[in-house]
Amino acid sequence: MRVSMHPDQFVVLNAKDEGIVKRSVAELVYHADVLDLLGTCSDAKIQIHLGGVYGDKASNMGRFIEKAQALPRKVIKKARDRKRPAAL
Repeated sequence: MRVSMHPDQFVVLNAKDEGIVKRSVAELVYHADVLDLLGTCSDAKIQIHLGGVYGDKASNMGRFIEKAQALPRKVIKKARDRKRPAAL
């Protein structure tokens, strides 16, 4: 059985508000910790989606890549989006 998690819509790594980004990272770390505590294997994933385009898709993608690259390694290993940029 494959286990995956899907954090709520308020997880927005590419938000313009750094407070939202900080809380989003904390939520992703929490989900990664839960998967680790469950003893899941490497195919367990956290599904995340881009949000908050703010009328500027290029800047939005740039913010997402920047924030995604700074995620703790345990989150990067588990996070996946079917349309993820090559940065992950």
